[in-house]
Amino acid sequence: MVKDFSMSKINIRGQRGFSLLELMVALAVGSIVSAVIYSAFTFQQQSWVTQDQMATMQQNLRMSLRFIGKDLMLVGYDPESSGTADFTYENSSNELVTSNVSIQFAMDIADDAGSTAVGSSDGDSDDPGEQIRYYLQGNQLCRDDYNTDSDLVTPGIQPTICDVVAEDVERLLFYYILDDGSVTDNPAAGTLDRIRYVRVVILARTKGIITQHTSAQNFIYIDQNGLTASESFNDNRRRLLLAMNVQCRNKGL
Repeated sequence: MVKDFSMSKINIRGQRGFSLLELMVALAVGSIVSAVIYSAFTFQQQSWVTQDQMATMQQNLRMSLRFIGKDLMLVGYDPESSGTADFTYENSSNELVTSNVSIQFAMDIADDAGSTAVGSSDGDSDDPGEQIRYYLQGNQLCRDDYNTDSDLVTPGIQPTICDVVAEDVERLLFYYILDDGSVTDNPAAGTLDRIRYVRVVILARTKGIITQHTSAQNFIYIDQNGLTASESFNDNRRRLLLAMNVQCRNKGL
């Protein structure tokens, strides 16, 4: 026989729910715990983003210095004594290219067939990889090979397309140390053959802002002979300054 419970009485005496006060306390505690968890998550996320941006900035700096240093050590390489391998004062558009903010130089390291094997020098510097210029275009560090850029009409004119070495570069500066130890940031045409060292200064920045970074940063670009300049930033971006002296090993031989 099946018993019908539809009309049965259920005894709820002695049972009670949560009071309004208890619900409010539980909600408050839950809100506090959620806020703590969210705050910790946000902090960890911001820390990760900051570390990632800092690592990218440092990588840009090291890579930029490595590229420039490797090329600069070949300036003046001229085994055939052609006289064409040196720093470039002006290009064919009368644009100053070896200055405080850009540098252009040549070397004879290849022949007309494009070979760069030892002994391939052919007495000129009009082959691919033999005329190099570094400069900033906005916040991009550009490296141009004036013998291979397809957008060039006349060799020596600045290309319209930047071959990007690194991004988020704030400043690119060059100082030139001559054979008598004097330093200049804008060498005259008659002193290019006297350059023995080039001091390369690069200031890089993070790609995005870092909210927890609010203090102003002041950078002083120092040269041993008193050629200095300073610059201050307060835009919530981290910056890092690196410099190196590169010996022009094929100059003054």
